[in-house]
Amino acid sequence: MDKNKQIKNFGTDASLNFDNAKKEKLNALLKNNEVIDWEKKGNLVRFYLGKNGEQTGDDWNDAPWEDNGGIVYDRYVKGIIDICFPFNGEAFEPISVPMDIGHSKDEMISRMLPCIVFAPQDLYDKYSWKGFNFFAMSNDTWKIYFGDHLTDYEKYGCVIINAEEKSND
Repeated sequence: MDKNKQIKNFGTDASLNFDNAKKEKLNALLKNNEVIDWEKKGNLVRFYLGKNGEQTGDDWNDAPWEDNGGIVYDRYVKGIIDICFPFNGEAFEPISVPMDIGHSKDEMISRMLPCIVFAPQDLYDKYSWKGFNFFAMSNDTWKIYFGDHLTDYEKYGCVIINAEEKSND
């Protein structure tokens, strides 16, 4: 991490236990910053926040992203949000399938495809054998693109379990 950056950790279990001042800071972080990258482990997703458009990371121009693209360079990150998606649905990220050349993270900057698609329980139960491409085409899923603000996370039953604001001060 850049030695000049300071991290202000808002705490854990943020969306459930924030006092009003911390909730205001969280809302400002979400309102003033856009998704610029992500990492996923099960239904837990870490979103890197900043200004979409100029960010980059190692090999972001190479496809498929999952074999080549590293995490966004720290200098572009203004904050981090860890969101837990509901257990009974499924959060998908784009993956390459046989006979597909895959996608690069540069393509995600231009919003050609979402970085995360969340299928709620009823839809997932009905089509659980389907993958990212199927759910990305559905009107009944939450699609998160680079450049999106995450202000409506509670609408989808998600919980923020960690929030960090970064500054160059």
